[in-house]
Amino acid sequence: MLARLRSRRRQRGTPVLLVGALGDGPALARWLLDAPGRGVRPVGFLDDELTGQVHGLPVLGTIAQLGEVAAATGVEVVVAVPGQTVTELARLIEAAAGVGLAFGHANEAPVVATRLLGRAPAGFDRTRIRRAVKGQRVLVTGVNDIVGKELCGRLEELNAASVTMLCTAERTLDEVFAELRPEIVFHADLVRDLSLAERQPCVAVSRNVLGTRQVLDAALRHGAERFVVVSGVEAADPSSVLGATYRLAELVVQAAAGGGVRLAATRLGVLIATARSPLAALGEQACRAEAMTVGHPDTARYFMTLQEAAELTLEVAALAERGEVFALDIGAPVPVVTLVHAFAEQLRLPEVRIRFTGLQPGERQFDKLFSGGEARVPTANPQVWAARPGPAPAGQASLLNRLDHAATRGSDHDVRTLLRRLLPEYRPAGTREPARLTQEAL
Repeated sequence: MLARLRSRRRQRGTPVLLVGALGDGPALARWLLDAPGRGVRPVGFLDDELTGQVHGLPVLGTIAQLGEVAAATGVEVVVAVPGQTVTELARLIEAAAGVGLAFGHANEAPVVATRLLGRAPAGFDRTRIRRAVKGQRVLVTGVNDIVGKELCGRLEELNAASVTMLCTAERTLDEVFAELRPEIVFHADLVRDLSLAERQPCVAVSRNVLGTRQVLDAALRHGAERFVVVSGVEAADPSSVLGATYRLAELVVQAAAGGGVRLAATRLGVLIATARSPLAALGEQACRAEAMTVGHPDTARYFMTLQEAAELTLEVAALAERGEVFALDIGAPVPVVTLVHAFAEQLRLPEVRIRFTGLQPGERQFDKLFSGGEARVPTANPQVWAARPGPAPAGQASLLNRLDHAATRGSDHDVRTLLRRLLPEYRPAGTREPARLTQEAL
């Protein structure tokens, strides 16, 4: 059960240290400072040669003083400015890990859309977005969700009346909603790890399906005017537990359509510019002089930046009507191998070594935005498409209740079986006929 709340007003983002005050260092600092909605706040530089200030930020010490500076400033992330060699990057990764800091590389920041994705950043109607959220009381679930955090930063810039994040603890949802009376709710508190969902389907169902139903019910009871659940492209013709739970979260929202509340779901692609993105893992492998690992030679994904994810979700709140599913039309999915080569070029690696490890359980080769049975329609934004909901499948409410019971009992077997009954389009790899339910689930 979600419960405890934490207000966020004018938070300035995650504090980070930039390593390298020369070259692209000042440009990176300006890029971060000019848009606080990116969710990070540079507090200074580490540099082995310079002292004083660079672009208004102090040089706080040398790289060898990383631990001391981190303790004094409370930073959470150390970011390498472009220009370091692979050996230097490896040294930084080791140093950051030694003092418990996350590590990032500036290649994942200002250059990602144009140089890695091979396209311009998607455009959004900020006037429409501002009109929808200005002066509104907004609740965002998912205090540890990177999209939720980014949404909060953007909402504050757009002059929402209040922005509150909801995290898990002992208070009840009704108490939270009665106290805050949110007019807009963004539900981002979902499991997003494919391998975790495959290993622990009960956890994925409890968070993604039952959690969505609980938050939505509370929003409806307490007069919310707009509700958006943050789903993923895995929901289209799902092949994984994660995708199946995303799709059911969308169906839960669609089933509630028809009243005065504007409901919607937004399907996000793979976020490329985050600490948990594929680039972060590839960068660490490159710095250790290891081969970069890719699941399959032909794997292709819909990649998007964190900024695109947040702005898409905000525009969906403005476009929402009756439970539509929205996705960003950014062309064909990008081959992962192509992305690896582009990333290696930015790191100036002398050679590119790729090791194919095979697809993970539940992982599919190609992403898709919509399923074969979803008819997509254009929206007021030419880069955003929507799929209007059809009638709820017969027996959906009853099966969802049984799914709730199975997840509460911790029966992975029954949860998997009920997912397939609820979603005929769910085709987990390696399965044939649907399994039988246990006696407890009947």
